[in-house]
Amino acid sequence: GAIAPGKSAESLLIKRISLPKDDDDIMPPEGGPLEKSQIEAIRRWIDQGAKWAEGADSGAKAAVKKVNVAELPATVSAAITKAGGRAMRLAQDTNLVTVSFRAVAGKTGDEQIAALKGAAAVAELNLAGSKVTDAGLANLSDLVNLGRLHLELTGIDGSGLAHLGKLQNLHYLNLYGTKVNDKGIQSLSKLKGLKRLYLWQTEVTDAGVAELEKALPGTDINRGLVAAKVVAGEPVAAAPGAKPAPKPAPKPEKAVVVIAQSSDGWSYAPASGIKGEDWVKAAFNDGKWAKGKAPLGYGEADVAKKKGKTLELKGQPILFRRKFSVEKKLIDAKKKFKLLVASDDSAVVWINGKQVDKEEANHEAKYWNRTVEIDAGLIKKDGNIVSVLINNAEGSSDVYFDLQLETATP
Repeated sequence: GAIAPGKSAESLLIKRISLPKDDDDIMPPEGGPLEKSQIEAIRRWIDQGAKWAEGADSGAKAAVKKVNVAELPATVSAAITKAGGRAMRLAQDTNLVTVSFRAVAGKTGDEQIAALKGAAAVAELNLAGSKVTDAGLANLSDLVNLGRLHLELTGIDGSGLAHLGKLQNLHYLNLYGTKVNDKGIQSLSKLKGLKRLYLWQTEVTDAGVAELEKALPGTDINRGLVAAKVVAGEPVAAAPGAKPAPKPAPKPEKAVVVIAQSSDGWSYAPASGIKGEDWVKAAFNDGKWAKGKAPLGYGEADVAKKKGKTLELKGQPILFRRKFSVEKKLIDAKKKFKLLVASDDSAVVWINGKQVDKEEANHEAKYWNRTVEIDAGLIKKDGNIVSVLINNAEGSSDVYFDLQLETATP
């Protein structure tokens, strides 16, 4: 759940408040990230049993908003589970839940979300990449406590966004990668509580955004990188007296990929069966370990989508190893390297027996959770080994791992 009393490392709350400040899922969603001291206070509070006491740290109270609402009906919870989704309480002392169909997005459509109709306990809903349609958004029209809604990478065009007009608690809406247009987003003008709206790679124009900003002046509308438009065949004249345009900068050096994401050659084994730390060293014999292609995991749609290896090692930490070589010219040039990690939950990474990355916070997998620079002297031409520990709690519904190693570019 969001809070596991006595087990801060397994608590969703700790994961969410520890995310980078630019992560869409960080808590609290407004007002900036919590201070390290506040996060540590919440961590201690959970480890000590998660009981609210007079004078409890204000950071903890800021991270969880109490709302009096009935518990999610058992029939709704069962329907979510049957469809492959997950429902988790936002905190121990609230009935509000976060619901996600991300792991089964390709099998989730209007029929599956119909079960949510009228479920006042739903505060967060992730339908990213699903087959939900504009018509299907009618099922969300009375989720009165819905605060965060992920609709990115769906096929909606925005004609159904009017169904969200009554959701006055909705403060976060992600429409990235959809076919939403100017006409569709104008119905969002009724959402006066909307604080963050993502419109990157949609069909919304500058004019459409300007119109919506008039109605929602306090909303942060994120459009990503919007390219400037130049009319073909019409050179841009320099202003009188202007200096000649500077020469274009040289093209950036292209990274050389040493270990490609979603590649073969990985060995893996349950951590419970391996004693000591010799397994992180190149000399360790992993000949009896199972083999597979990344991404490796279970409970995540991307594993099958990227033709990775589905693991049977559920609810336990897992070890991964892969040997690799590097071109001599890269070694001679003393190139630095960049490690990219996608993991669910947290991961620890060693290269040639030296720990190069460790992340304490649990999180969902994305490309990439983080990147790490590797010193040139750590990697040699042949006989290199990368070793990874993926932390996975007992009863966890999913685990995911992928990795890429490439040269660092200026």
